[in-house]
Amino acid sequence: MPKLSSIQRETTKEVVIPFDDETLTMTIVPSKVTVGWQRKASELSKANDLPGIADLFFSVVKDWDLTDDAGAKIPLDASGTDQLSIEVFVGLMDKMVEAQRPNDETTSTS
Repeated sequence: MPKLSSIQRETTKEVVIPFDDETLTMTIVPSKVTVGWQRKASELSKANDLPGIADLFFSVVKDWDLTDDAGAKIPLDASGTDQLSIEVFVGLMDKMVEAQRPNDETTSTS
């Protein structure tokens, strides 16, 4: 009988997001995007709880290379993510979701 950890391994994936002349690289853990994670995201969305959605979103992000203007890395907690504008946050979330989609060229449905 297989164990969940043997069929759902915790691997990481890099998501590179271009911004004008620079790029932001996020390292995400795709296996953290579970059915329960999606259920919670839906509940938070219905409640219009953007801070809750941000916390849930960043629970999947293991690392990133975003720094403040002084060059200090912005932490992946509320003190850091609260600095993001809504527009930037939604853009990051869209790119992460896009990275989760299977690639039609490499995904088999058989």
